[in-house]
Amino acid sequence: MLALLGIAAASCLDCKRSKAGSAPPAASEAVSPAPPGPPNSDPGVDEIRDGDLFSVTIPSTRRACFAYPAARFDATKCPPGTKTIDESRFPTKARPLAIAFFPLGVDGGGAMAQLTVSMNHMPDGGPVFQPVPFMARAWARGLMKGVPTSFPGGTARGDESRVRLLTAHGVPVARFTYDVDGLSGAWKRYEHHVTYGIWSPEGIYTYALASVAQDADAADAVADEMVASLRIAHLAPPRPRHAP
Repeated sequence: MLALLGIAAASCLDCKRSKAGSAPPAASEAVSPAPPGPPNSDPGVDEIRDGDLFSVTIPSTRRACFAYPAARFDATKCPPGTKTIDESRFPTKARPLAIAFFPLGVDGGGAMAQLTVSMNHMPDGGPVFQPVPFMARAWARGLMKGVPTSFPGGTARGDESRVRLLTAHGVPVARFTYDVDGLSGAWKRYEHHVTYGIWSPEGIYTYALASVAQDADAADAVADEMVASLRIAHLAPPRPRHAP
């Protein structure tokens, strides 16, 4: 269950590396995002929050089983034997907001996908800027670099060319998908990954959805649906033209 957090903690080791020809965002690209509103009181809506700083919502049609935080665990929504996750097991640089499981099948059946939402601090504690293409590619390489450690026997398939810089209702985000070959048993839940990254002054908020290979299209669709609910109070500033 902690595999995605392990990858997230190492996901931006090269984000500050400069590269010739990498232009900073134009002034017109600076945006004022919509901050999260008050917590949703609808019990049918699975909202994940970082206080008043960040929020994202799981589609209401999913009956999400939360393994973290423990206060949101509901055994009636979880597969038999599901346990909560102790916070002491989390990587140092990744601060989890939620780990949840839900089926991707429209009828509520099929294999369970894992959603991991976290805040990931820069490894060196350095400044965080809005991503430009070379930063997004470095972030994507970091995600794949963590595969051998997080998924024993697994081999990453794909490369940083899959990363996309998008704008979701005024918020710049990075979207990246990759696959992991060579997994078996319970590990097959991590065969396909779709991850969104949102850069803030504190670090990078990510939400990552992992699924079995045959549910890849459904996982991508749910992750893309979730971005419409994204709210963040503070974005990282644009990268200065002469930043290192």
